[in-house]
Amino acid sequence: AKGNMDFKKLDAEMISVGDLVVIRQDQEIPCDIMLLGTSHADGCCFIETSNLDGEADFKLRRTPPLSSTQSLKEIKSLVSEIDCIEVPYDAQHELKGMLWVLKSKAEMDLDVMGRSEARHGYPIGETQALLQGSQLKNTEWVCGIALYTGNQTRLGRSRRPPACKRSELDGAIDSISAVVFVGQAILAAILGGLGNQWMSMHGEGAWYLRSAVSSEGLSLYESAVIPLRFLLLMSTLIPLSIQVTMDTCKWLYSMWIGWDLGMSQCDRVGKRDAERGGGGGATLRNSDIAENLGQVGILLSDKTGTLTENLMALKACSINGRMYGEPTAESERRKVQSDPRLIAAIERGDESLFNYMRALALCNTVATVKGDASNKKEEEEAANDYENEGVVYEASSPDEDALVSSARALGFPLLDRSTDTISIRVRGQVETYRILRELEFSSDRKRMSIVLERCYDNGPDSREKLYMFTKGADEVLRPLLAPNQGHLEEETVAHIDDFARMGLRTLLVAFKRLERKTFEEWKNGVLREANSSLQGREARILQAYEMLESGMQLLGATGIEDRLQEGVFDTMMSLRDAQIKVWMVTGDKLSTAKQIAISSGLLQPNASVVTFSVPAQVEASLQQIQEVCSANSSSSSGGVLGKVNMQGNLRHSVKSVLNGGGQHACGVSALITGSCLSAMSESQKMKFTHCALSLDSVVCCRLTPDQKAELVSLIKKEFSSMVDQDAGGRGKTRFFHQTRLRMSRFLNRISPIIRKRPVIASIGDGANDVAMIQTAHLGIGIIGREGAHAVRACDVSVVYFRDIRRLFLLHGTFSYQRSALIAQLSFFKSWAFCFGQVFFAYFSGFGGTSMYDPFSIAACNALLFIPICFYAFNRPMPMTVALQRPSLYVCGSRWQLMNLKTASVWLLRAIYQSAVSYWLIETIVGHHHISRSGQPLCYSEVATLSFCIYLIVQCGNLIIETHSFTLLQVLAMSFGLFGSFLLYYLCDQTLAARSLVDFHSLSNSFRAPASQLALPLVVISTSFPVFAIKYWNANYNPGLHESGRRGIGSTSLVTEQTTLL
Repeated sequence: AKGNMDFKKLDAEMISVGDLVVIRQDQEIPCDIMLLGTSHADGCCFIETSNLDGEADFKLRRTPPLSSTQSLKEIKSLVSEIDCIEVPYDAQHELKGMLWVLKSKAEMDLDVMGRSEARHGYPIGETQALLQGSQLKNTEWVCGIALYTGNQTRLGRSRRPPACKRSELDGAIDSISAVVFVGQAILAAILGGLGNQWMSMHGEGAWYLRSAVSSEGLSLYESAVIPLRFLLLMSTLIPLSIQVTMDTCKWLYSMWIGWDLGMSQCDRVGKRDAERGGGGGATLRNSDIAENLGQVGILLSDKTGTLTENLMALKACSINGRMYGEPTAESERRKVQSDPRLIAAIERGDESLFNYMRALALCNTVATVKGDASNKKEEEEAANDYENEGVVYEASSPDEDALVSSARALGFPLLDRSTDTISIRVRGQVETYRILRELEFSSDRKRMSIVLERCYDNGPDSREKLYMFTKGADEVLRPLLAPNQGHLEEETVAHIDDFARMGLRTLLVAFKRLERKTFEEWKNGVLREANSSLQGREARILQAYEMLESGMQLLGATGIEDRLQEGVFDTMMSLRDAQIKVWMVTGDKLSTAKQIAISSGLLQPNASVVTFSVPAQVEASLQQIQEVCSANSSSSSGGVLGKVNMQGNLRHSVKSVLNGGGQHACGVSALITGSCLSAMSESQKMKFTHCALSLDSVVCCRLTPDQKAELVSLIKKEFSSMVDQDAGGRGKTRFFHQTRLRMSRFLNRISPIIRKRPVIASIGDGANDVAMIQTAHLGIGIIGREGAHAVRACDVSVVYFRDIRRLFLLHGTFSYQRSALIAQLSFFKSWAFCFGQVFFAYFSGFGGTSMYDPFSIAACNALLFIPICFYAFNRPMPMTVALQRPSLYVCGSRWQLMNLKTASVWLLRAIYQSAVSYWLIETIVGHHHISRSGQPLCYSEVATLSFCIYLIVQCGNLIIETHSFTLLQVLAMSFGLFGSFLLYYLCDQTLAARSLVDFHSLSNSFRAPASQLALPLVVISTSFPVFAIKYWNANYNPGLHESGRRGIGSTSLVTEQTTLL
């Protein structure tokens, strides 16, 4: 900016820090820029940040005071130095610093001598920041100085690799692989030792082995050869294709979720959702966690926009101690502007009511944009002069949009807003105010204030006092109210409590008249000193704001309705039947959150509720929740559990979540506020989490985003320590106690199969839910109206909360059950193949020789890959059964289909089938049998026959395990079986393939009558016992899974089985 001032077009990558950058309308901001000038005379511009946070609403930005009226030519001659206090970090829309401008041109020329010259300092903040990735809207041009470029911008610094999340099933597969590897090494050592022993005893006589065995025995090198051979031979125990198989199946799961028209499509917001890129239905964005959808045990849910519509409307208000709107329990409430009493009060010209309406219309950050207002729903409902103004509201918050729209519907429309002025209409007359100061809203302040000066035709009246309007949360505004307001405060607070009990979002509205002298002293003294400070500037600014806001007069309160989404209650009931515990985590006040929890079915009306609302009484509340849980546990068990201490009862209750035992019969719920959670020590937090996991439901309100994520971490930590506590409590002596504790910690750390912890899921729709979504095992984002932060950070996105019913009960159940069986089938076919080699070692003197030819070893995984992958098309049960019987979902949270027991059964099954196959083939077709050509069968021909029978038996196992057959599955099995034989036959008939398959070994092996006898006998002997056991279990000893599958008529079952997902 200090050199050549001529502008030229550059690629974004060529921009350097300090360059003066000009951006035209609809262009994307190429770097982080401090705004210096705009095409608007008042120095304002509009940007859209949908690329950053998904919010399509326009945001207002302003230039610093020194350049608000300067032209582009004048700005080119402006030389400035920028000192940013804080370096870039991940939070969006953050810029804090000072803009220093030299006083005169002569002093600018002497800049090389140092910074001793006098300079003007201007604080710069987020309203002067144009961040990379945003777009310029409704402004012809803007210019500014490049502050950060490349990867140093806010967007660049926020680009971080996503958190690595894996499904619990993948962890179980890793655990099995680790155990198999250890078993492989032990088995290789045992077989190698037997081989060395055989060589020591028979090596000298076996001249055909060409082994040089001296009288002193085998050397160290020679003794290591056979064990290493067996280690290489046993390497097939771990299936190399399992990762590719699982990834292929996960990809299929993600496609089916996206194609499911049974889940809602993104059409509720229309065009804006399409602009945000959310124009579809559910999307699995992280396919690695597909199986986690079927193993959820705890669900933490946001409230606003997740359980509710996030469509705000002013349903009730309290003005000067009188309630208007009168909210009732009916689902369909009329808006407050239809209350005839309020309309009559406006007609009477009540000044306090007018100030209340002025506060709604003036105290906000809503931008007015010239355009077609006919598409706005509220504008269609309001038949007044505002529609003729052709102005569209652009609000960054649905609350502000609801308040401004309600004020407009009652005859107080916001007409125009610029950098310096605001115009509204009051009783047909236009009132214009000059903005002197905005005390912006923040999550710490929880309120917003604006200081205004009334402007008349001949300018402001210097004798008139200034206006300050404030709105915010009642707990932060009440301490700032002036004393001695009579019964007004008590009546308004009572109305707020009534609003909250009806599930309305509440705000207090206050007003204050300021002396000009007082404001100027505050602005030029306290505020300037706070803005100029380099250390702790933000805290000092907040103190200055609070000083100005003290002593306000209460005007009233607002009750904004955010209606419950359709299907939330039914979804909550389904989650309860599926034994998924739901925690509500929200930033709303306690009474509002409680009412929404009751109406959504999360809290039972007759449930015992323990409330944590006073930080000083946390310990007493913890004691109360223990006593209530203990009493309920004792009564539910007929007094048997009453003799057990509270620690044992709670551990038993929490373990029932881990093991899926019992319904939600505790009958106790908890409500806790963020202040109480902050007041707890670490031990108290763990104690609360331990107790809360045994409750029916938990409602957490007034939480910050960090506290939401902290709750997820606390639940994770509690589940991880559960095995340690359980093992430590049962030790008989100190030695056994320590041994069990160490072993439990080790197994809990390495194996999800041992710990069987449920998946912790979280769901939200806003930027304040991102931390919670990223911390949970499974993060679900809702395509909502608060931007796309949650959707971009989540693992799976949905349109409505009700969609998780189908997501969990159908797709989650199917994904888990399919993957559990596919993973174990992959291990099983490798174990069956390898144990055939082990039994062959007995007849080969434990020499480490392979039974199969190179083609069989290389093609074993490839030939069965397609049939096993297409098992993903298997439907474990009809879709109607999965949705109508949520109790079947616990098969996943209980780990019923993949655990130590099932893995052991598959191992025994592999040993049995490989042993029967080998011994029957050896007995019937051994080398002493003669083929039709008159020659004995060699071992290569016997091995070829064994491999072919192995393929047939494996396809038979797939058929036995399949619950429903589809055309694709039949084609895949046919291709896997007949395609394998065709490929084998081509290699068998090709002389050039002798390195893979012995010439004519396949044709010779099947010509022998003994081989033709062995084939059906081996298949029947290996498959029939397995089929008989499954038939007995399904019909005479059914588990929960089999009982659910049989819970539908045969006609529906046939119909479902012939339909692809």
